[in-house]
Amino acid sequence: MKSLSFPFHLLLCITAVCMIFTTGCSAVQVRDRTYLQAIELRHANQPSVSMHDFSMTGSVTEGTGESIPLAVTNAAECLGKDPFLGHLELIAYSDPLFTTELNKMMDVYRLSPACKVLGLPQNTTLDNTDTSTLVEQLRKQEQNGTLPETTIFTILRELASPSATALVPIASENNFSLAVISDNTILGTLSDDAVLGLCWLRGDNFPKQIDTGNMTIFNVQSAATRLSAVFSDNHAVITVSVYLRGDGNFQQAAQKIQMQCERAIAESVTNLHSDVFDWGACLQSQCYHDFVQTDWDELLESTEFKVQILPLQ
Repeated sequence: MKSLSFPFHLLLCITAVCMIFTTGCSAVQVRDRTYLQAIELRHANQPSVSMHDFSMTGSVTEGTGESIPLAVTNAAECLGKDPFLGHLELIAYSDPLFTTELNKMMDVYRLSPACKVLGLPQNTTLDNTDTSTLVEQLRKQEQNGTLPETTIFTILRELASPSATALVPIASENNFSLAVISDNTILGTLSDDAVLGLCWLRGDNFPKQIDTGNMTIFNVQSAATRLSAVFSDNHAVITVSVYLRGDGNFQQAAQKIQMQCERAIAESVTNLHSDVFDWGACLQSQCYHDFVQTDWDELLESTEFKVQILPLQ
């Protein structure tokens, strides 16, 4: 029986062709890219981009242009490599006008929906900041349930709602605060109690512990939030039901949670005319006929909210 053999010269040709397609001049190699961890945007009228990678404290390069893409291109020239934004974890800016650019940036640079957006106080920069640590601090507060979970996805989704408002964390000296924004302005910041209340209202994350006074703590084991809606006497009624299980004085914990939820509703809905916990979506899904026949401004003025804290069985 004859043994099978493969012509050596043909093997060399196939290998050469594969190398052309896999390592051609047009292909971007990993070593030719800088993988960005965060960017800071400044000066909306003449955008400036400050880029941060995963290894350095402070920015690795900056660029300015007539638009954000031009600023990114100019920053890349100084860097000498192609910036890759697909793994971006943070977009930070102090000028609220940059909010109008978020949707375009997500499409152009294929940003992860989990990318964080952070507001900066005026005259504050991240030039000497370890942005990887900053993002971890933000995530840690969300994991602890002391700050509602927000991403570029939640912000764009909320801005597309009838209220055209969204929830965004704001960096402070040693912590994070929370603001309600429109697509071009900051409408207002929220109190600490309202921030905790929004954690309960949004239902994505919850505080692990509740200070019930007199140096006592209620430890939360599990919790869930449900919104229900009805139209009654020509106005909408939203009932927020928080179901809670844990160790400690349930009644005192329930009173604290109810106060925080009511504070969040007063500050975000009544004062800032916003929807940052999907109560509009609840109305639309459960009372569609009445919802579509009622003006949004009228809903903002007339909707009644009820909060109840119940044991989780």
